[in-house]
Amino acid sequence: MMEKLQPKLRFPEFKENWEEKKIDDICHMQAGKFIQASKISENLESNFFPCYGGNGLRGYTNTFNYEGKYSLIGRQGALCGNVNLVNNKFYATEHAIVVNLKPYFDTDYTYYLLGLLNLNQYATGQAQPGLSVQNLKEIKAIVSNSLPEQQKIATFLTTVDDKINVLKQKVSLLEKYKKGVMQQIFSQQIRFKHVNGNYYPEWEEKCLGEVCDVKKGEQFNKEDLNESDLFPCINGGVEPSGYTHLYNRNQNTITISEGGNSCGFINFIKTKFWCGGHCYTIELKKSDFNINYLYQLLKSYQNEIMKLRVGSGLPNIQKKDLLSFNLVQSANFEEQTKIAEFLSGIDEKIETTKLQLSKMEVWKKGLLQGMFC
Repeated sequence: MMEKLQPKLRFPEFKENWEEKKIDDICHMQAGKFIQASKISENLESNFFPCYGGNGLRGYTNTFNYEGKYSLIGRQGALCGNVNLVNNKFYATEHAIVVNLKPYFDTDYTYYLLGLLNLNQYATGQAQPGLSVQNLKEIKAIVSNSLPEQQKIATFLTTVDDKINVLKQKVSLLEKYKKGVMQQIFSQQIRFKHVNGNYYPEWEEKCLGEVCDVKKGEQFNKEDLNESDLFPCINGGVEPSGYTHLYNRNQNTITISEGGNSCGFINFIKTKFWCGGHCYTIELKKSDFNINYLYQLLKSYQNEIMKLRVGSGLPNIQKKDLLSFNLVQSANFEEQTKIAEFLSGIDEKIETTKLQLSKMEVWKKGLLQGMFC
């Protein structure tokens, strides 16, 4: 008896069995055309069109070679196999594969299907990974033969994507707002006032070493890290290197990446953690200095702190350069607290929105796995 091919999640009005097909049965695939790099701009200008290459959006150009709604597959590059859904006029380079559907297949449905196939696994070559159109044609997938079912699945998933994009835009707007208001606060264009209506005392320029000590972490064996333990290991990168059952720093601590491409990155760790060998932590010398204020102040100087890096193979920031780094700062604890609470409030809104976004993306991933065989 033939096995029934049906997804775990399905709209109840559809009963037909799904079928296994080759990609070649679903669409025609054709690479785009070469365009000179000098004709591609990083900025979107008037009368310019998106230009797609092997790694997705490459830039913008004043000509186009396709018009309409298509799925594009990156053919060459580190991200080959990525799938983009594009609409209207665009230029596809020779490193992008344009997907032309055969009858009875929906464009949006096929876009989600192709994305689920993890096409990057079929790449060949190491120095310059690439995908062969001929090999892509032979890949098999289980699909619905019902155009109405395809369209209903696609409409539902598109609605989910719309909600995800709204959350992404909200995060972006909040981050831009915070960046702008930070610049105004720490350049003193915006000032907080005392309850009596007067401004707080004038700010002073001091080096970081007058306010705090800078302490380097201890190297942790990478093989002893995992993804399930309680305490993050903070090292030279932006994200934790892993997790451990040990910690050498307490919660609510400022960190500065010491080495690597992200050296100079400022973070505020709210939990106990292990501070690694390529990371500094900040320890206040005075109890009447607000740690949250210092974090926000340092974050506003992050680009300048990153310029302190030395070395080319493995860049790093030296402790002496951090200690002598000058900051224009408020010495009034009450003013520091008001600034810290205001900016931390924005941070909380950003983190809450990011959490909503993460949950929505996890939900979408589950839907994709359930709605396709």
